[in-house]
Amino acid sequence: MPNKAFDEWRQARQRELAAPDSWLGLLGLFWLENGRNSVGSAAGSSVLLPSGPAHLGDLECTENGVFWRQAGRDKVKLKTDQTGPPTVVDHDNLSFFIVERDRRLAVRLRDRNWAAIRPFAGLSYFAYDPAWQITARWQALSPPVRMEVPNVSGELKSV
Repeated sequence: MPNKAFDEWRQARQRELAAPDSWLGLLGLFWLENGRNSVGSAAGSSVLLPSGPAHLGDLECTENGVFWRQAGRDKVKLKTDQTGPPTVVDHDNLSFFIVERDRRLAVRLRDRNWAAIRPFAGLSYFAYDPAWQITARWQALSPPVRMEVPNVSGELKSV
Protein backbone atom coordinates (compact mmCIF):
# COMPACT_ATOMS: atom_id res chain seq x y z
CA MET A 1 0.00 0.00 0.00
CA PRO A 2 1.78 3.18 -1.16
CA ASN A 3 1.93 6.32 0.95
CA LYS A 4 2.52 9.63 -0.87
CA ALA A 5 4.03 11.43 2.16
CA PHE A 6 6.45 8.54 2.80
CA ASP A 7 7.50 8.41 -0.87
CA GLU A 8 8.08 12.18 -0.90
CA TRP A 9 10.18 11.93 2.25
CA ARG A 10 12.27 9.11 0.71
CA GLN A 11 12.88 11.15 -2.45
CA ALA A 12 13.84 14.25 -0.44
CA ARG A 13 16.20 12.16 1.71
CA GLN A 14 17.81 10.71 -1.43
CA ARG A 15 18.37 14.21 -2.88
CA GLU A 16 19.80 15.44 0.43
CA LEU A 17 22.27 12.55 0.71
CA ALA A 18 23.36 12.81 -2.94
CA ALA A 19 23.96 16.60 -2.78
CA PRO A 20 27.46 18.17 -2.76
CA ASP A 21 26.93 19.36 0.86
CA SER A 22 25.78 15.93 2.04
CA TRP A 23 26.96 14.37 5.27
CA LEU A 24 28.50 11.71 3.03
CA GLY A 25 31.11 14.26 1.93
CA LEU A 26 32.22 15.01 5.49
CA LEU A 27 36.00 14.68 5.77
CA GLY A 28 36.56 15.62 9.37
CA LEU A 29 35.89 17.62 12.49
CA PHE A 30 38.81 19.67 13.82
CA TRP A 31 38.59 21.24 17.29
CA LEU A 32 40.00 24.75 17.45
CA GLU A 33 42.14 26.31 20.15
CA ASN A 34 42.12 29.95 21.24
CA GLY A 35 44.48 31.97 19.08
CA ARG A 36 45.84 31.00 15.67
CA ASN A 37 44.85 27.73 13.99
CA SER A 38 46.54 26.97 10.67
CA VAL A 39 44.56 25.53 7.74
CA GLY A 40 46.38 23.63 4.99
CA SER A 41 47.73 20.35 3.72
CA ALA A 42 51.04 20.62 5.62
CA ALA A 43 51.64 18.15 8.42
CA GLY A 44 50.90 19.79 11.74
CA SER A 45 48.10 22.03 10.42
CA SER A 46 45.32 22.54 12.94
CA VAL A 47 42.83 21.90 10.14
CA LEU A 48 44.48 19.31 7.89
CA LEU A 49 43.30 19.47 4.29
CA PRO A 50 43.65 16.30 2.17
CA SER A 51 44.89 18.39 -0.77
CA GLY A 52 45.68 21.95 -1.76
CA PRO A 53 48.25 24.44 -0.53
CA ALA A 54 50.46 23.64 2.44
CA HIS A 55 49.12 26.81 4.09
CA LEU A 56 45.72 28.01 2.88
CA GLY A 57 45.25 30.45 5.74
CA ASP A 58 44.59 30.85 9.45
CA LEU A 59 41.57 30.77 11.71
CA GLU A 60 41.92 33.04 14.72
CA CYS A 61 39.69 32.33 17.72
CA THR A 62 39.24 35.27 20.08
CA GLU A 63 36.68 36.41 22.62
CA ASN A 64 35.22 38.51 19.76
CA GLY A 65 34.62 35.54 17.46
CA VAL A 66 36.32 33.46 14.80
CA PHE A 67 38.23 35.22 12.02
CA TRP A 68 39.48 33.75 8.74
CA ARG A 69 42.52 35.11 6.94
CA GLN A 70 43.27 33.36 3.69
CA ALA A 71 46.90 33.79 2.68
CA GLY A 72 47.26 37.16 0.93
CA ARG A 73 43.73 38.38 1.73
CA ASP A 74 42.00 40.50 4.38
CA LYS A 75 40.70 39.00 7.61
CA VAL A 76 36.92 38.32 7.76
CA LYS A 77 34.72 37.34 10.68
CA LEU A 78 32.94 34.01 10.33
CA LYS A 79 29.47 33.19 11.64
CA THR A 80 29.19 29.88 13.46
CA ASP A 81 26.17 27.57 13.28
CA GLN A 82 24.99 28.71 16.73
CA THR A 83 22.25 31.10 15.59
CA GLY A 84 21.65 30.10 11.98
CA PRO A 85 23.52 29.10 8.85
CA PRO A 86 27.27 29.47 9.30
CA THR A 87 29.67 31.22 6.94
CA VAL A 88 31.05 28.67 4.47
CA VAL A 89 34.63 29.00 3.24
CA ASP A 90 35.26 27.36 -0.14
CA HIS A 91 38.54 26.32 -1.73
CA ASP A 92 38.38 24.25 -4.92
CA ASN A 93 36.21 21.23 -4.06
CA LEU A 94 36.68 21.65 -0.29
CA SER A 95 34.50 23.72 2.02
CA PHE A 96 34.46 24.28 5.75
CA PHE A 97 32.47 26.10 8.38
CA ILE A 98 32.58 26.64 12.12
CA VAL A 99 30.34 24.75 14.55
CA GLU A 100 29.83 25.47 18.24
CA ARG A 101 29.33 22.53 20.57
CA ASP A 102 29.17 22.93 24.34
CA ARG A 103 31.03 26.27 24.19
CA ARG A 104 33.78 24.75 22.00
CA LEU A 105 34.55 25.63 18.40
CA ALA A 106 35.35 23.20 15.59
CA VAL A 107 35.78 23.18 11.84
CA ARG A 108 33.57 20.81 9.88
CA LEU A 109 35.37 20.02 6.60
CA ARG A 110 33.62 18.71 3.50
CA ASP A 111 34.59 17.50 0.04
CA ARG A 112 31.89 18.91 -2.26
CA ASN A 113 33.04 16.59 -5.05
CA TRP A 114 32.76 13.42 -2.95
CA ALA A 115 30.26 11.71 -5.27
CA ALA A 116 32.77 11.63 -8.15
CA ILE A 117 34.93 9.31 -6.02
CA ARG A 118 32.26 7.46 -4.02
CA PRO A 119 28.91 7.64 -5.89
CA PHE A 120 25.88 7.31 -3.62
CA ALA A 121 23.87 4.23 -4.56
CA GLY A 122 20.86 5.15 -2.45
CA LEU A 123 19.23 3.59 0.57
CA SER A 124 17.12 0.45 0.89
CA TYR A 125 13.73 0.70 2.52
CA PHE A 126 11.06 -1.69 3.62
CA ALA A 127 7.71 -1.16 1.95
CA TYR A 128 5.42 1.28 3.70
CA ASP A 129 3.09 -0.59 6.04
CA PRO A 130 0.67 1.31 8.30
CA ALA A 131 0.52 -1.76 10.58
CA TRP A 132 3.90 -0.64 11.98
CA GLN A 133 2.55 2.72 13.14
CA ILE A 134 2.25 2.99 16.89
CA THR A 135 -0.08 5.39 18.62
CA ALA A 136 1.24 6.45 22.00
CA ARG A 137 0.80 9.11 24.64
CA TRP A 138 3.82 10.87 26.12
CA GLN A 139 4.02 10.82 29.90
CA ALA A 140 6.72 12.94 31.47
CA LEU A 141 8.58 11.46 34.41
CA SER A 142 8.31 13.37 37.63
CA PRO A 143 10.96 14.04 38.72
CA PRO A 144 12.80 13.83 35.38
CA VAL A 145 15.62 11.32 35.08
CA ARG A 146 19.05 12.81 34.25
CA MET A 147 21.87 10.73 32.85
CA GLU A 148 25.23 11.19 31.19
CA VAL A 149 25.41 10.11 27.56
CA PRO A 150 28.53 10.19 25.36
CA ASN A 151 28.31 12.53 22.38
CA VAL A 152 29.89 11.95 18.96
CA SER A 153 33.22 13.21 20.31
CA GLY A 154 33.16 10.73 23.18
CA GLU A 155 32.56 13.38 25.85
CA LEU A 156 29.86 12.80 28.44
CA LYS A 157 26.89 15.17 28.29
CA SER A 158 24.17 15.37 30.91
CA VAL A 159 20.70 14.95 29.37
